[in-house]
Formats: sequence, structure tokens, C-alpha cells
Amino acid sequence: MLSELSWSYNNYFKRNILIIEAKVAFYQQVSFEILDDDTSLKIEVKVHVGDIIDVAGISDEEEGEVQWFAKISAIIIHQNNDNNNCIFLILEWFEHCNFDTNLECHRYKLQRSNENWKRIHSITIITAQPKWNFVHDCKDGCVEKDHDIVNNRIFYKNDYLYTAV
Repeated sequence: MLSELSWSYNNYFKRNILIIEAKVAFYQQVSFEILDDDTSLKIEVKVHVGDIIDVAGISDEEEGEVQWFAKISAIIIHQNNDNNNCIFLILEWFEHCNFDTNLECHRYKLQRSNENWKRIHSITIITAQPKWNFVHDCKDGCVEKDHDIVNNRIFYKNDYLYTAV
């Protein structure tokens, strides 16, 4: 965890620091405002553990920007060496599998914690209120409200939900 936290400080804040105090506080939710530099527009955002966020990024396989999805598994606050509190998210990333032609939606696999994607990221990667819904591909091991994600980590991205305006 310390190496990934150090990576996040370097990647997001351009600070190559030695983490002296590894004490973190865990939270179930956090709310904040995103301010636009050019206008006085502000967006209020609330995220909870379990929310699915989207992150723009670059893919090795595709040209241009792509959209990645991740599930928030923890929200932590770390006090850095300057006594500033920094908010980080511990993420479980979704890896695109394919497009299901019967259901007409994308299938994703929720990566395990030991896979090679970085898991700790600054809260600054969130640019809007999370609005994504993923549905577990339930099999025999699932019961109501208790999905077997140990043996089955496949989810469908539900594109049929909408946000009311």
C-alpha cells in the first residue's frame, strides 16, 4: 500500500516523497465541489464506497482517449509530511471483455487486487458525479444481495439507465 500511495503522490501532485506516517483514515463517503477555472460553474459531487466511476485515459491497443471504469472499494485520507490531508480512492478496475450481442451491452471483468493496475488514486480523477451502473452476471453461487464475486467477477454495463434532468 505504501508504494502505491507514494506513486499517487508522485503521479498526481508531482511530489516524490518518502511516506513517514502511514496512518490513514477510512470513510464511507465524501462530498466535494469541482470548480471550473474559466467560469463560475461548480459541480457538487458525492461519492460512496461501491460507486462506479469513469476515468478518461490512453490505451495501448486503441487510438485516442478511452473510458475506463472502476469500483470504489475504499476512501482514505492520508496526512502528508506537510500536515495536509489528501483524499485518495482505492479502486478495483473493470477490464473490458467483449460486447454481448444478445443483451446489446458491454461485458467487463472486475480485476483482482493482485493484478497489475494501480489501485490508489487521488480523488482528483473524478470529474463528474458517478452515473454508471454495472450488473453482476449471477451464477449458481449468487443469492439475493450477496453476489459471488470470488468465483465470478463478470459484470454487464447497464447502458439503459438514464439520468433525470
